[in-house]
Amino acid sequence: IGSFIGHKGAVWGATITGNAELAATAGSDFTAKLWDANTGAELQTFEHKHIVRSVDFSSINKEWLLTASNEKLIKIYDVTAPTGLI
Repeated sequence: IGSFIGHKGAVWGATITGNAELAATAGSDFTAKLWDANTGAELQTFEHKHIVRSVDFSSINKEWLLTASNEKLIKIYDVTAPTGLI
């Protein structure tokens, strides 16, 4: 059991991949974060223009991270790509 330290404020949502290798969190600091679930290391930060309320990995492709925010948008990120946004 460990901690994912990196958000500046409340965490609204969290998810983990089926193989427990990656985790993602949704924060009130206008970011979604991708984590190495084994080490707790922050792998990527995805900036938004408002509070991120929810995160989930796609059931179609586990390398896609879906976020929902108060921007009233659902964004899809490819966690294997440097820029991320699809």
